[in-house]
Amino acid sequence: MIPVVFVADDNYAPYLGVAISSFVSNASVQNTYNIYIVHDGISDGNRELLETLSDYNVQIDFIDARPFVASYGLDQLNITCYPLAIYYRFFLPQILPELDKVLYLDTDVLILDDVVELYNIDIGNNYIGVVLDALSRRPASSSFAKYCRKILNIASHKTYFNSGVLLMNLAKMRTDDMTTKLVATQKKMRNARFPDQDTLNIVFEGKTSFLPDGWNVQAKEFYPASLQIPSIVHYATNNKPWAIKNPRDNLLLWWQQAEKTPFYEILQHIKPDTTTLSWRWALLRDKLKGSICK
Repeated sequence: MIPVVFVADDNYAPYLGVAISSFVSNASVQNTYNIYIVHDGISDGNRELLETLSDYNVQIDFIDARPFVASYGLDQLNITCYPLAIYYRFFLPQILPELDKVLYLDTDVLILDDVVELYNIDIGNNYIGVVLDALSRRPASSSFAKYCRKILNIASHKTYFNSGVLLMNLAKMRTDDMTTKLVATQKKMRNARFPDQDTLNIVFEGKTSFLPDGWNVQAKEFYPASLQIPSIVHYATNNKPWAIKNPRDNLLLWWQQAEKTPFYEILQHIKPDTTTLSWRWALLRDKLKGSICK
């Protein structure tokens, strides 16, 4: 059985539905999969729609994270514009005590390959398997490189990873009580651009195994030249496919998958009439503001 975790709140249920649909479309008939949806209150209606995406070899279970995180004082975290759900992956060792290893996926992904190959990668004694973030390719003189050194206090931005796809060694995280360390680090964070992702990079610096880029292909502008067909497309920039009026290329792929889900009409209805901010403008905005959240 291949265990896979998504974290979502009720607002993200339609986008999660597209991710799960793409997962099931590429799942091998030779394997069995268990999708765990860790949430903080998904409505009965959205739960019923998500359950229709299961298959004979793909089971979907729902786990309310709130009882597991109640004693950690998440209300003390230094955020103002992110939902608390982004931190629930910190608690997966406790939420899934029977599992030693899981694959975590963000909801804004499109899976184009069977994840069994990814899950079977040996990450050794490391805490997590990760793919480098697109920003890690910025020059050493960039503002992001300086941010990593001065704010995050990590040795180099060249090892800064994206947290949208994580192969997690829950057994080691549980043994070393990494949940407590992650929460403690998060509570000390100030001026974080990407709160949960920054914390994961700080705590797990030098304790990660790097995965092939194709398992977390981020903004189109940063595609490696050698990469032909990504295994997972991650819409990690502000240009979310559900917010684009006239989607093309990999954004169009997302909408083609959305048509196969029970959320399609909902997605069509909530789709904005204009595009969202481009990632270039978003970075400039964040530079002018100093940070995304304080």
